[in-house]
Amino acid sequence: MPEFVRSLGPEEAKAIGQLVRSRTVPAGIYQRALIVRWSSEGLAPIDIAHRLPMKWDNVVKWIRRFN
Repeated sequence: MPEFVRSLGPEEAKAIGQLVRSRTVPAGIYQRALIVRWSSEGLAPIDIAHRLPMKWDNVVKWIRRFN
């Protein structure tokens, strides 16, 4: 069963969007922001892992940490 992030509040969604658009944020934080954003949009961890150079279990780990 795929895991997804919980529903994002308006402030959280805004903060995630700012991180994704930022050009100065460290790469690891950028990737985690993408994971949260894509998961909130309904992408499964395996699909997110295919988009990023990351294993699916690491994607699940960051989703769980965010939740």
